[in-house]
Amino acid sequence: MRHLRGSWHSDNPFVRRSGILKHCAFFISPYDIGIKIYKSDGRLAYSGELHEGENRISLEPGVYIWTTRNPQPVTRNQSGKLAIR
Repeated sequence: MRHLRGSWHSDNPFVRRSGILKHCAFFISPYDIGIKIYKSDGRLAYSGELHEGENRISLEPGVYIWTTRNPQPVTRNQSGKLAIR
């Protein structure tokens, strides 16, 4: 992961690590799960699925808030924020 810039630390057990790559958000997910990413003004920027393992999502520079949609009722949905430079 030499090309990754930004913070790797996340307390989120669902999307265990997130970081920033140039114009990309990078997520590692323990299993398949839905995700929505919103711009800071509340508009939806991305809606899709994270697959088990590494996932890279291209985004324009800005600040975003993300949330997962968990199909399994055993675990709760997760959320976080990220910035793309």
